[in-house]
Amino acid sequence: MPRYHYNNARDTVESTKKLSIFWLKANKYLEKNDFKFGCIKWSINGEPTGNISFRIDTSENAYIQLYYKTKKYWETEWRDKSYRVWLTKTPCFFGGFRYWFQCINCSKRAGVLYSADDYFACRRCANLSYESCNENKRFKGWPYGILTRESRAERMYEKIK
Repeated sequence: MPRYHYNNARDTVESTKKLSIFWLKANKYLEKNDFKFGCIKWSINGEPTGNISFRIDTSENAYIQLYYKTKKYWETEWRDKSYRVWLTKTPCFFGGFRYWFQCINCSKRAGVLYSADDYFACRRCANLSYESCNENKRFKGWPYGILTRESRAERMYEKIK
């Protein structure tokens, strides 16, 4: 069933470029006391929409250095961006530790940074919402709520087959 949105809805995290600490960990960029380079490329339906290069240093003062180009849609010249995002650590319950990004605006820790204007920031600083929060509440109740739950159940049933 289609989603019905408010007219003045905020941008969503689902439609924004993101940089995830969990993706970096899964792809072995966050080894202890290591220095690595990498690149992330974003695309929609196989069509490239952007890329970002990075350098990660996980020594005592861990950080990720980001390199990319940006421009507003009305501008003609690209601007180079290069800045550090500090990484913080929290201990895990069964030993070891977990890395987090430290937001460049509010200094709070975040697992995911989102593209906000010219910089990558946490969801709050980027003023982003979730797609489900932008749905019109009028269509969440009877009978629309039942129809969406029914279609979700049908999709889950199809996956099980």
